[in-house]
Amino acid sequence: MRYVLRADASESIGAGHVMRSSAIAEELIARGENVVFLGQISGLPWVEERIASLGFTMIHDYPSEFISKPESDVLILDSYEISINDNFIAPESWLHIVVIVDGKTPDYHCTLRIHPGIDSNWIGESKTPILSGPKYIPFRSSLSRNINTISPKQGIIKIAVVAGGADPYGLV
Repeated sequence: MRYVLRADASESIGAGHVMRSSAIAEELIARGENVVFLGQISGLPWVEERIASLGFTMIHDYPSEFISKPESDVLILDSYEISINDNFIAPESWLHIVVIVDGKTPDYHCTLRIHPGIDSNWIGESKTPILSGPKYIPFRSSLSRNINTISPKQGIIKIAVVAGGADPYGLV
């Protein structure tokens, strides 16, 4: 099986989609899976460096540079920008399509939706099966290690809340 992650990042749309996808990729790669990244990253060199350093089998800027294998490829899609009629995400091109969703995500045709949020009861508008809640939030392994080292004696968990991966409004 091959996992294909499709997400974009730029100063205008932020880096959140790619960063979520990169945390998923990091885990798949650590498990020895064949993982491909497809997406355009512009104006965010730190995001480009992260993607380049993870160990993807292939990295392509444009979906037209990639040919899927419908009998074995799983698409993991994290986007608001791709048209629901785009040929690249046509169901017949993939064994499965998993979409990372929230309230702004188009109703992509998929096998499974994942809502990585605080609300475990979120279902959205689609009838496609969904996994939702905090246990589906993808954390980079470096962050996971830090979370697991919080002493129970302290009793305080600190959480940083950010509005978008590129921080266009200077909230961080």
